[in-house]
Amino acid sequence: MNTNEWSTIDNTHYGKQKISNMLWSNDDILKDNVVCSGYLGLIAVLLNKDKLDNYKKEDNLKIYTNIGRLISSCRLNYDGLICFGWNKNNELVLLFKDNIVRVYSCFCEKIFVFSLDENIKNEGISYGSICEDGIIIITEKLNIYVNYGFSGTNCIKYPNVELKGKPYCVSHIDEDQLNDELNIEQNYFDTKPNNDILRLNIKNYITNTFEKKESTTQNLNSKNNVLIESKENYNIKWEQMQHNQMKQQIGARTEKKNATNNINNNDNYYFNNKMHKRILIKTTAYDLNNKTDVDATEKIKTKEKQNKEKNDKNKKKNKTNSNSNNNNNNNNNKELNIHLLITLCNGGFVLVNKYHYKYYDMDCSHPYINMSISKSGTILAFLADNGIIKIYLINNLNKCIEETVLDNKKTIKQIVWCGDDCLAVYIPMITPSNYIQHMLFIGGPQNQWIPYQYRHDLFLIGDLYGVKIISKEHFEYISRIRKSTFNIFSIGSCTPSAMLFYSYEKYKNGNICLDDEIRAFNNNLHIAIEECLNAATHEYDDNIINLLLKTCLFGKNFMKTNYDSKKYLLCCLFLRICMNVRKPPLDIFITAAELQYITIPTFVHYLAKRKEYFLAYRICEYAGIKTDNILIEWCKEKIEKSIELTDEQLCSAITEKIGNKKNMDYSFIAFMAAKCLRPQLATVIIQYEENKKKQIDMLLKLANYRLAIEKAILSKDIELVYMCIVNILNQEKLNANGEKELNTLLHVLNSNNNMGNMNSNNNMGNLNNNNNNNNNNNNNSNSNSSSISMLASNCFYVYCKKTKQYNLLKEFYEKNGQHSQAAFVTLDLAFSKKNTEQKKTWLAYSAGFLTTDQMNSHIKFVHTSIMNNIDLLNYQKELEMKYNKKLVAGYPHKIQGLSLMKTVEYTLSIGEFLDADNIFKKFKISEPKFWRCKIHTLAKNKYFDELYNFANYRVSPIGMDYFIECVHEYGSKQLTVKLIEKNKDLNSQYKWYTKLNMKKEAEEVLKQLNSQKITSSIFQTITDAISNIR
Repeated sequence: MNTNEWSTIDNTHYGKQKISNMLWSNDDILKDNVVCSGYLGLIAVLLNKDKLDNYKKEDNLKIYTNIGRLISSCRLNYDGLICFGWNKNNELVLLFKDNIVRVYSCFCEKIFVFSLDENIKNEGISYGSICEDGIIIITEKLNIYVNYGFSGTNCIKYPNVELKGKPYCVSHIDEDQLNDELNIEQNYFDTKPNNDILRLNIKNYITNTFEKKESTTQNLNSKNNVLIESKENYNIKWEQMQHNQMKQQIGARTEKKNATNNINNNDNYYFNNKMHKRILIKTTAYDLNNKTDVDATEKIKTKEKQNKEKNDKNKKKNKTNSNSNNNNNNNNNKELNIHLLITLCNGGFVLVNKYHYKYYDMDCSHPYINMSISKSGTILAFLADNGIIKIYLINNLNKCIEETVLDNKKTIKQIVWCGDDCLAVYIPMITPSNYIQHMLFIGGPQNQWIPYQYRHDLFLIGDLYGVKIISKEHFEYISRIRKSTFNIFSIGSCTPSAMLFYSYEKYKNGNICLDDEIRAFNNNLHIAIEECLNAATHEYDDNIINLLLKTCLFGKNFMKTNYDSKKYLLCCLFLRICMNVRKPPLDIFITAAELQYITIPTFVHYLAKRKEYFLAYRICEYAGIKTDNILIEWCKEKIEKSIELTDEQLCSAITEKIGNKKNMDYSFIAFMAAKCLRPQLATVIIQYEENKKKQIDMLLKLANYRLAIEKAILSKDIELVYMCIVNILNQEKLNANGEKELNTLLHVLNSNNNMGNMNSNNNMGNLNNNNNNNNNNNNNSNSNSSSISMLASNCFYVYCKKTKQYNLLKEFYEKNGQHSQAAFVTLDLAFSKKNTEQKKTWLAYSAGFLTTDQMNSHIKFVHTSIMNNIDLLNYQKELEMKYNKKLVAGYPHKIQGLSLMKTVEYTLSIGEFLDADNIFKKFKISEPKFWRCKIHTLAKNKYFDELYNFANYRVSPIGMDYFIECVHEYGSKQLTVKLIEKNKDLNSQYKWYTKLNMKKEAEEVLKQLNSQKITSSIFQTITDAISNIR
């Protein structure tokens, strides 16, 4: 490594290294063309219309890798391009003046085409920008719109902001960065200028987010796929004695840094690691928690602490605002709210989202003409028209933390962040000889700049740790020299890592007498190995990486205690992935540190978008990550592109690749098949879905209602059955009366029976062929289909009962030919009516249903009862009209709707005894029932004379006890005595006399009873004697 080319800004070293030659070196692609970069090195180039003669005849949109390898190209025949850019799924989005949005893949395949809101079209588009989650539009009326997503129109109008003119630039800010609070008043760095301290160099206000990524990657973690456990597990125990020794060795060095927030991850790795328990370490599985040089357990502790602090903050906010979200675990489910940062044409800027906005820096008299946000989303730079650059923290936009000045006469073509350290400014300068000199300046802190000269146009891509420079000839990288790299390779360095590296070089050259040299720093050997590993994760050069890894292995052999190989294995995992993706056709140049930051699940998702499914699948297997998403993406591509294959062939190819893999989202694969107009393929694929709700929902979308309701019934989940019924009913057409025709429902429920009939026909053939096995199978299927049809009908009956849709149920039975069932449903409907005329109509309707079927004894009884009920309603109407006309006592009279016996009781209560007798004769009421009703009603209403006459009318069919009981209950003692005397049952008389405390009469009756007993005994003796003589 050539350290002579290192440059220094404010005691921090920066270096430039050449990564690769550009493959487009024969063409000056960057000159006069519009360029934008996507994730992982994708570059979209739109050729300049004015500089190309055959603009619409040649491919004017080209997509390259970051070393200039052409991926794809296409011809755009559309005019009026407003802007274009990449979204978070690495899809190229183009916005045109005619309100049309076109979305392309990285292979120039058209994915979506849609138009925006009509209000935008009417107002006209003045400014447009593409962000990760949506499209930002500012109309000519200076209204702000944001279209959420890229698959269709989902425009939201933002609050009215006084822009007073077209803004110079608009940018999207991560909401999570705004929510975090940072005390920027505290100085986190030592005032002593020492390169041992890694810092941001911007006025010593903030820490380097990439040396400690807990807060910056916390939100990213939650968006990744869940990892699976590896089969290879190791248990490693940290000895307390070893921990104390390490603490003593580096305690002096880390004590001061531990008091501040700028903790170096390499130095305090073992100092902060307080593991006393045995932990499970996954060597072949990718550990989401181990994303920096800090150990996994320390990382978990830090995240738990941060989550606890955030939850405490949310609880405090809820005391004053009940609508705030007090649960940090629900961040993934919260509503997307895109925050925009807009520079104002009269100076200052505004932060705006869906609901509110806030102005900042309104005292600035010079407008900001450019802005740049770092890749981590934590720091922001504004460039004013007077050449002043202002630096803000995203967490605190109220205070500018740094100002630096550029020559305002120079035209700045591009400004990006070099990591979070400083700015990279590209300025094409015209020399006195009228020659364009392309200058790149790296710097900003303390107004110090490092100049670089180029012969051709440049394009800058801001990176996590530096800046990538793309030119006509070379692909280069400028970044801050990491502390570990500086300690190893700097001239005159005597750190343990430098001594270990020097010792390995001597050993490689044949010197084997190195014990004395290594013994000098043997106590710090673990620190040297960690620094070599850390330096390897930030390197692009394969030779240097291999050399550093071999140095680690060399140093491991001299350690007094067993070396923890976990971190070394994880480092090799990341490095191996990075080295493989640098090969054609991907050309993705990424360091292991960057891969740790973006995470392997996100990385393989991008690889799948590049259609490198096999490589992505192998990486998932190697890292121990679920491969489901990769397989789903492959299936999607296979279905879309395999137009020549039949459904059977395509289904066989998919199932052969996936197999019987559990927990796969087969519903999405089936959805893609249906989207590609392959419903039969989708029906077959959805059979593999284990989630019954997803399976049935997809079958309903495919309009395969019979199979959907069959699956729902077999799942024994009534809610799924109801879901099928509701979906089927929603698809039904309406007739002229506004009622559902139910053709689809009848077809679905009867199709099972039809299948049963087909099976029965097959049974006949099987019987003739003596195929008993097939016969049994068909019998089973016949019975199953019939039972499913019956269960489906019963579920529909319960559904209609619960929702009280009696008309719907009646129509179903009527159209299905089940007239008796329709009659009973109509009865329920009739009894639910309060209007008498409607009730009679529905009763007649029900009786009509019963006459259509064959009349058995049960049906005849029901039919007779219905007709009697209709007659009763008619007779009640006559009585009601007669009584109201005669003004009989109790006016107005309401008799209709009463039951038969209630009607009798009502007529007796108002004194219409003849009408009660007529009802008794007309409706053939049983005599005991009528007598009981009449006796009770007359006694209750004090008609004792009529009751006495009724008792003398003829012999009572129910005896005299009920007469006496009712009269006694309602208070006529005189009549009670008369009725007791009329009673011929001496036992009954004795009981009632005793109850009424009539002792004299009771004694007389008792004497009569005794004399009867004597007489009966004598008579019985004589009878027995005569019978014996015979």
